[in-house]
Amino acid sequence: MANPESDDFSIHIKDRMFACQLQGRELAPLDTTTLMTIGITQSKDRASKIIASCKRRGIITAAGRPDTRCINGDIMAAMPTISVPQVKQLVRLLFFWEEEFVRWDMLHREQEQLRALLAATELDDATRMELEDALQVLKVRQGVLPSQRDAGGGVRATTDEHLPSYVEARAQRHNHILVRDGGR
Repeated sequence: MANPESDDFSIHIKDRMFACQLQGRELAPLDTTTLMTIGITQSKDRASKIIASCKRRGIITAAGRPDTRCINGDIMAAMPTISVPQVKQLVRLLFFWEEEFVRWDMLHREQEQLRALLAATELDDATRMELEDALQVLKVRQGVLPSQRDAGGGVRATTDEHLPSYVEARAQRHNHILVRDGGR
């Protein structure tokens, strides 16, 4: 099934969901609160039934992650308690959240690789500093709201605020060290 795009699932809903689901250092699994937060239903009981139905069909894993490969034409019959527009919004939610988990996992793996490199004792100071800067950039990217991302998943610069790129962060850190160490 193709990823359904619609104005009904706006960037504001994505931001609200991401902010709600970001709990500490990990993304939260899909649950009744998720469905109520983005307006698929206002009833906790109905949200529980929807989540249970999705889990029975494998659309949501036991860990609360979407598996959109399990979505098929029978989804309307699987969701008898919500309307067609609500099912469409649910499907958009499932595709969006699956993409968020893929993005999150990729950034997490990159951070693990950098931490492993940093654990090596034979790094010179410049290399260590470069790896630490790259790790910081990844940490920032992980928590960026969907509305603040560019097409490649990076941080979109706005006129009001500008998060530094990797090169800018590295240059700022290098300048800070030069000032702190007296230019040596």
